[in-house]
Amino acid sequence: MISINTQIVENAILAFNDEIENDYKIILRQLEKDYKSYFKDFSRDEKVFFRKFLNFTRDNNIIKINNLELENIKNVLGEIPKSHFKILKNNKALYLKDLINNTLNYRNKRDTFYPKYFQKIGIKSCVYCNSQLTITIEKIIYLKTKVNNEFIAKFQVDHFYPKDKYPYLSVSLYNLYPTCASCNNAKKVTEVSFNLYQDNVLPSKYKFALDLKSKAKFITSRDINDIEFKFIDFEKPDEKIVVKGSFEDTFQINGIYKTQKDLAEEIILKSQIYNKAYKEKLISSFPDIFNNKNLGNRIILGNYCEPEEIHKRPMAKFMQDIAKDIGLI
Repeated sequence: MISINTQIVENAILAFNDEIENDYKIILRQLEKDYKSYFKDFSRDEKVFFRKFLNFTRDNNIIKINNLELENIKNVLGEIPKSHFKILKNNKALYLKDLINNTLNYRNKRDTFYPKYFQKIGIKSCVYCNSQLTITIEKIIYLKTKVNNEFIAKFQVDHFYPKDKYPYLSVSLYNLYPTCASCNNAKKVTEVSFNLYQDNVLPSKYKFALDLKSKAKFITSRDINDIEFKFIDFEKPDEKIVVKGSFEDTFQINGIYKTQKDLAEEIILKSQIYNKAYKEKLISSFPDIFNNKNLGNRIILGNYCEPEEIHKRPMAKFMQDIAKDIGLI
């Protein structure tokens, strides 16, 4: 719901540069092998496409290309051609997009490289809904051994440009948006206008707004059902008109957060407890903690309080907006 400065991304790429460069060399070697092994079996359009992709990758580390380079190569190569190429591997049909995805090895990076890379950037929650972590549990099935099936935690990543259409961008870091499984499934191949990585980060245009009249009613009644709030999507000014690619119509944000009235309740009650006098007493009693405004607010709210920190923990955006509406932080 808020963009990340590209300098943070570049610093993370630099921190893992040796690993990324080694991975790039492995990818390039395998692409060269694929070219020699399968090029004769490609259709004319597939040959043109694959040759352009290979030539680009020879000159550019496809993993590290920035936003501008990402957009340029997408416009040059476009969507993968309708598949003519087909091979059988382990009794499974593989097409050109599968060949490329396998060579780039996106799937194996989900439990090896991506967790530590995105932790370095500071992303642990879904960049779309901010309501869940970006980890999903998947079952590993061993068909040819006696080893019992296992479950493994994997990082969930959405491709801004879908890997079914643009498989050559499946491991490009600027094309990867950490998400929860629900948002990833909801988005599928829908393109949203939200750009996670920006050179100049502006305040988020998305907002959760508490109905202040409902707050006053709740304080009197103590009935949680009296609390009302809504998600304001700037791309959808008229709630009755469907806007393809908007956050609300793609991810059903209001539907997700209607279940979180208890969080809003706690924030309202905290605003009554942590009044100005009590906050001053906390500063006096615990100066090492509460003289640091950011840390003090985080302890009071129970979540991160700065807009650029919302990716660090689920519900941070919602809790920040409600808390600011009532003056808690």
